[in-house]
Amino acid sequence: MEKTEWLDELFNGCESREELYEMIKEYIEENCITADEDSETVTKAEYDALEESYKKELNELKESFEKERTSSLIESEILSQGGKNPKAILAIISDKDMLRDESGKIVGIELSAVKESAPYLFKNDEEKVEGTGAVIKTKKRNGQTRFMESARRAAGLDK
Repeated sequence: MEKTEWLDELFNGCESREELYEMIKEYIEENCITADEDSETVTKAEYDALEESYKKELNELKESFEKERTSSLIESEILSQGGKNPKAILAIISDKDMLRDESGKIVGIELSAVKESAPYLFKNDEEKVEGTGAVIKTKKRNGQTRFMESARRAAGLDK
């Protein structure tokens, strides 16, 4: 329905003001949601108090989220730079080690001084080889291993 069609419907067949009032009242009751008589009403002062507490709680949640996000970013940066224990490294670093942008948000961490003073908190660049370090030679020559060649020579089967 267009905006004025419902008014045209109401005015058709309407002869008096009271009849028009009754028709409008019936239309509103059928097509609109009305407030319950038992519903709670809130005064302007109560509304303002609720709005203020909502804003305060929202700001606290935003601050908490921002702190948690910053902490996660710092820990991931420490791990990406080879840190073994982010909490221990965080205890050592100072605010001057934090790299910030113009708005004051942390964009990185300078860990070179911490790496020099506490190298045990960082992974070594050298990778350790697992095992005994013994080299096992099993290269094949013409489909045979060295052992087989040695055994053939010892048995006198090799020319």
